[in-house]
Amino acid sequence: MLRTYYRVLLLLYGDISDGQMGPYPGKTSNDLGLLNEFTAIAGGTAKPRYVQAMGRNFMEGMSASFQEHFDWLPIFFGAELFDGDYRFATGFNVAEVAELRPNPLLVGGTNRYSVQNNCNITNDMLTPVGSFFGEIAARYPDTVNPLPTAPRVASVYAKDTSPHQGVTLVEGYRISEFGSYVSTTSPGRQRWFGELITNLYSGLLGCSFVKQTLNIGEDPNNVLVNFLALRSENPHRGGDAQLRFGITRKEKVELKVYDVTGRLVKTLANREFAAGEHTIFWDGSNENGELVSRGVYFYQLRTPTFVSQKKLAVLKH
Repeated sequence: MLRTYYRVLLLLYGDISDGQMGPYPGKTSNDLGLLNEFTAIAGGTAKPRYVQAMGRNFMEGMSASFQEHFDWLPIFFGAELFDGDYRFATGFNVAEVAELRPNPLLVGGTNRYSVQNNCNITNDMLTPVGSFFGEIAARYPDTVNPLPTAPRVASVYAKDTSPHQGVTLVEGYRISEFGSYVSTTSPGRQRWFGELITNLYSGLLGCSFVKQTLNIGEDPNNVLVNFLALRSENPHRGGDAQLRFGITRKEKVELKVYDVTGRLVKTLANREFAAGEHTIFWDGSNENGELVSRGVYFYQLRTPTFVSQKKLAVLKH
């Protein structure tokens, strides 16, 4: 049994619209029952035990499954689904990246965080259920048509207070799609989890996150972070692809597009850039100014201190 060996469970989900957790008649085990036992039953590891679930479509998919799943969510997580798509919910925040604002009791300090929010991403919006001690852990910005009485809740946590069993946290976005402010890169993600370990999981044998002095460019939320990211749709269906990158120091940057055979398609940049973040646009053409054909391409950033390459599918030209 889980409680024999573990005290913390981290459940990560992607784009599964339903069927994440059983029971499903004739198909899966009773996962809901296993989690209930994990948080509630004595014996094995010490209580309280902790369950954290992350992933867009997790709450939406569970809410759309059987009535048993729908009813289980507020009891176990202290949360219900408000809307399955933050980008197009009331307020219509169509920014490619949205700021993620944590509860300072869980993730403190002056650091800032972001979550990806492009047209291919449907982050869940949640509602805390107070009768099961659900509280806001993080929220999306109320950038348009703000409704103070209905905050855009991104995640909900619940304490080990009767009738709620265990400490739980449910987050409506994927682990790979949030992190440092604007860039959504991993240093901010690491800081976020470090703060959770210190503040939410504080009962784990005094576990805490050691905060060390870092060099410039290593601060998880400093703008001086090496990264390469696409800030437009993928697959690419026309128009300009927006490529954004960041470098920690002034140095020469090569940004190039290659086809699947490794042949150079186009050089987008080959010069010195200042430290910080920069945006380059690719209009889908090759070195001769001709639009490329449909297919898979790779855009590569190379500096003396950093190399990153990512894939872009072109569907229409």
